[in-house]
Amino acid sequence: MMHPHVKIISFMVVLGLIVSGFLVGMDLLTRDRIERNQAYRLQAAILAANDYDFTIGNFAEVFEANIDTIETDEITFYVDQDSGNISFVIEGGGVWGPITAVMTLEPDFRTIVAMRVLSQEETPGLGGVVAEADYLAKYVGVILDPETGINITHNPTGADNEVDAITGGTRTSASFEWMINQRYQTAKQVWEDRGGDDE
Repeated sequence: MMHPHVKIISFMVVLGLIVSGFLVGMDLLTRDRIERNQAYRLQAAILAANDYDFTIGNFAEVFEANIDTIETDEITFYVDQDSGNISFVIEGGGVWGPITAVMTLEPDFRTIVAMRVLSQEETPGLGGVVAEADYLAKYVGVILDPETGINITHNPTGADNEVDAITGGTRTSASFEWMINQRYQTAKQVWEDRGGDDE
């Protein structure tokens, strides 16, 4: 007769194998869709920043026809063939999890054309405002300081590089400012080192 503990262990092993197999199967079934959704979010943000019309069915073709992808060891740039606008991904830690966004700049590499948050885990109604279209519209036209970048503040002075901080989201605002400035300085250096748009 099988010992009760052996029965329990055998049951747990079989159950673990079944659940693992199910999870692996689901991963294989959904991987392509997840990758396509991630590509859509990124490319749609860049296309929208440059005023292209597209659908979920044709976004990849519109993107390929109009946006040049320039890959370096440190950063990937997405350059609109018509306007010369330059987009790149910025990411960093928020208060409750990572924030990933796309910033699009004019060819001067200073003036913000658009900011779009692709993913975030901040508190809804507070730090989560960082992903809302009305809040991100405040970034349009802001001119990044070549040395200090952007200043997200509760006490604006009217400087060209200022954006209002999120009410009730001070720590998220500080995190967003830090990640923008860190990525901007890296991107600016890489862009200048490769000769800007000349190559």
